[in-house]
Amino acid sequence: MNAIKYQIGDTIYHPQHGIGTVRDYDKKELLGAEHKFAILFFPREELQISLPAKKLNDTVREPLTESKARELLSEMSDIQESPNKSWKIRSRQNQERLASGDPIQLYLVYRGLLELRNQKGSLNNSDRRQLTQSLELLAEELAVALGKTDEQARVLLEKTTALDAA
Repeated sequence: MNAIKYQIGDTIYHPQHGIGTVRDYDKKELLGAEHKFAILFFPREELQISLPAKKLNDTVREPLTESKARELLSEMSDIQESPNKSWKIRSRQNQERLASGDPIQLYLVYRGLLELRNQKGSLNNSDRRQLTQSLELLAEELAVALGKTDEQARVLLEKTTALDAA
Protein backbone atom coordinates (compact mmCIF):
# COMPACT_ATOMS: atom_id res chain seq x y z
CA MET A 1 0.00 0.00 0.00
CA ASN A 2 1.25 3.47 -0.88
CA ALA A 3 1.95 5.86 1.93
CA ILE A 4 -0.71 8.50 2.50
CA LYS A 5 0.69 11.78 1.26
CA TYR A 6 -1.80 14.08 2.99
CA GLN A 7 -1.42 15.24 6.57
CA ILE A 8 -3.99 16.66 8.98
CA GLY A 9 -4.60 20.29 7.98
CA ASP A 10 -3.65 19.81 4.30
CA THR A 11 -5.88 21.42 1.68
CA ILE A 12 -7.12 18.95 -0.93
CA TYR A 13 -9.37 18.94 -4.01
CA HIS A 14 -12.12 16.30 -4.34
CA PRO A 15 -13.81 15.96 -7.77
CA GLN A 16 -17.34 15.97 -6.32
CA HIS A 17 -16.97 18.32 -3.39
CA GLY A 18 -14.24 20.77 -4.39
CA ILE A 19 -11.75 22.29 -1.98
CA GLY A 20 -11.54 20.70 1.43
CA THR A 21 -9.27 20.00 4.36
CA VAL A 22 -7.97 16.80 5.90
CA ARG A 23 -9.39 17.17 9.40
CA ASP A 24 -8.24 13.93 11.00
CA TYR A 25 -7.56 10.24 10.61
CA ASP A 26 -9.66 7.70 12.48
CA LYS A 27 -9.64 3.93 12.89
CA LYS A 28 -12.91 2.02 12.71
CA GLU A 29 -13.70 -1.65 12.95
CA LEU A 30 -15.66 -3.06 10.03
CA LEU A 31 -16.47 -6.74 9.63
CA GLY A 32 -13.94 -7.67 12.29
CA ALA A 33 -11.04 -5.77 10.72
CA GLU A 34 -9.66 -2.37 11.65
CA HIS A 35 -9.58 0.22 8.84
CA LYS A 36 -8.10 3.72 8.75
CA PHE A 37 -10.30 6.55 7.46
CA ALA A 38 -9.51 10.13 6.50
CA ILE A 39 -11.98 12.69 7.82
CA LEU A 40 -12.40 15.43 5.20
CA PHE A 41 -14.29 18.72 5.54
CA PHE A 42 -15.63 20.80 2.64
CA PRO A 43 -16.59 24.33 3.76
CA ARG A 44 -18.55 25.33 0.61
CA GLU A 45 -21.00 22.48 1.25
CA GLU A 46 -20.47 22.43 5.04
CA LEU A 47 -19.92 18.71 4.55
CA GLN A 48 -17.74 16.26 6.44
CA ILE A 49 -17.04 12.82 4.95
CA SER A 50 -15.01 9.78 5.90
CA LEU A 51 -12.98 8.21 3.13
CA PRO A 52 -10.95 5.02 3.40
CA ALA A 53 -7.38 6.23 3.88
CA LYS A 54 -6.06 3.70 1.36
CA LYS A 55 -8.21 5.37 -1.33
CA LEU A 56 -7.29 8.95 -0.42
CA ASN A 57 -4.33 9.33 -2.80
CA ASP A 58 -6.44 8.06 -5.72
CA THR A 59 -9.54 10.10 -4.87
CA VAL A 60 -8.22 13.59 -4.05
CA ARG A 61 -5.45 15.75 -5.44
CA GLU A 62 -3.57 18.86 -4.46
CA PRO A 63 -5.34 22.09 -5.48
CA LEU A 64 -3.97 24.19 -8.32
CA THR A 65 -0.99 26.38 -7.52
CA GLU A 66 -1.14 30.07 -8.35
CA SER A 67 1.10 29.62 -11.40
CA LYS A 68 -0.98 26.68 -12.70
CA ALA A 69 -4.19 28.67 -12.16
CA ARG A 70 -2.81 31.62 -14.13
CA GLU A 71 -1.64 29.28 -16.88
CA LEU A 72 -5.08 27.67 -16.98
CA LEU A 73 -6.82 31.05 -17.26
CA SER A 74 -4.59 32.04 -20.18
CA GLU A 75 -5.25 28.72 -21.95
CA MET A 76 -9.02 28.95 -21.51
CA SER A 77 -9.47 31.63 -24.16
CA ASP A 78 -7.98 29.22 -26.74
CA ILE A 79 -10.40 26.37 -26.03
CA GLN A 80 -13.01 25.95 -28.74
CA GLU A 81 -15.45 23.06 -28.50
CA SER A 82 -19.17 23.15 -29.19
CA PRO A 83 -21.47 21.11 -26.95
CA ASN A 84 -23.02 17.96 -28.37
CA LYS A 85 -26.53 18.59 -29.69
CA SER A 86 -27.84 15.30 -28.30
CA TRP A 87 -28.97 15.86 -24.71
CA LYS A 88 -28.17 12.28 -23.65
CA ILE A 89 -24.65 12.27 -25.08
CA ARG A 90 -23.92 15.79 -23.82
CA SER A 91 -25.14 14.99 -20.32
CA ARG A 92 -23.05 11.79 -20.12
CA GLN A 93 -19.93 13.56 -21.45
CA ASN A 94 -20.40 16.42 -19.03
CA GLN A 95 -20.93 14.06 -16.09
CA GLU A 96 -17.67 12.26 -16.95
CA ARG A 97 -15.88 15.59 -17.21
CA LEU A 98 -17.25 16.77 -13.87
CA ALA A 99 -16.26 13.49 -12.20
CA SER A 100 -12.70 13.83 -13.52
CA GLY A 101 -12.07 16.92 -11.39
CA ASP A 102 -9.69 18.19 -14.08
CA PRO A 103 -9.95 22.00 -14.33
CA ILE A 104 -9.81 21.98 -18.16
CA GLN A 105 -12.63 19.42 -18.26
CA LEU A 106 -14.67 21.53 -15.82
CA TYR A 107 -14.11 24.55 -18.06
CA LEU A 108 -15.28 22.58 -21.13
CA VAL A 109 -18.55 21.82 -19.31
CA TYR A 110 -18.94 25.44 -18.18
CA ARG A 111 -18.11 27.03 -21.53
CA GLY A 112 -20.12 24.52 -23.58
CA LEU A 113 -23.26 24.95 -21.51
CA LEU A 114 -22.92 28.74 -21.55
CA GLU A 115 -22.68 28.58 -25.33
CA LEU A 116 -25.75 26.33 -25.48
CA ARG A 117 -27.70 28.67 -23.17
CA ASN A 118 -26.78 31.64 -25.38
CA GLN A 119 -27.97 29.75 -28.49
CA LYS A 120 -31.21 28.38 -27.03
CA GLY A 121 -32.06 31.05 -24.46
CA SER A 122 -32.41 28.48 -21.65
CA LEU A 123 -31.18 25.09 -20.47
CA ASN A 124 -32.93 21.95 -19.27
CA ASN A 125 -32.66 21.04 -15.57
CA SER A 126 -29.73 18.64 -16.05
CA ASP A 127 -27.73 21.16 -18.09
CA ARG A 128 -28.46 23.92 -15.56
CA ARG A 129 -27.28 21.70 -12.69
CA GLN A 130 -24.09 20.78 -14.55
CA LEU A 131 -23.43 24.42 -15.45
CA THR A 132 -23.80 25.44 -11.81
CA GLN A 133 -21.63 22.58 -10.57
CA SER A 134 -18.83 23.28 -13.06
CA LEU A 135 -18.86 26.99 -12.22
CA GLU A 136 -18.84 26.41 -8.44
CA LEU A 137 -16.00 23.86 -8.54
CA LEU A 138 -13.86 25.85 -10.95
CA ALA A 139 -14.41 29.21 -9.24
CA GLU A 140 -13.68 27.74 -5.82
CA GLU A 141 -10.38 26.21 -6.92
CA LEU A 142 -9.28 29.33 -8.80
CA ALA A 143 -10.20 31.48 -5.81
CA VAL A 144 -8.03 29.41 -3.46
CA ALA A 145 -5.11 29.31 -5.91
CA LEU A 146 -5.22 33.05 -6.66
CA GLY A 147 -6.09 34.28 -3.17
CA LYS A 148 -9.42 35.70 -4.33
CA THR A 149 -13.03 35.29 -3.27
CA ASP A 150 -15.27 32.86 -5.14
CA GLU A 151 -17.10 35.85 -6.61
CA GLN A 152 -13.86 37.40 -7.91
CA ALA A 153 -12.93 34.06 -9.47
CA ARG A 154 -16.35 33.88 -11.15
CA VAL A 155 -15.76 37.32 -12.66
CA LEU A 156 -12.40 36.12 -14.00
CA LEU A 157 -14.12 33.11 -15.58
CA GLU A 158 -16.83 35.31 -17.10
CA LYS A 159 -14.19 37.61 -18.60
CA THR A 160 -12.27 34.66 -20.00
CA THR A 161 -15.43 33.20 -21.51
CA ALA A 162 -16.50 36.58 -22.90
CA LEU A 163 -13.17 36.70 -24.79
CA ASP A 164 -14.17 33.45 -26.50
CA ALA A 165 -17.41 34.95 -27.74
CA ALA A 166 -15.74 38.06 -29.16
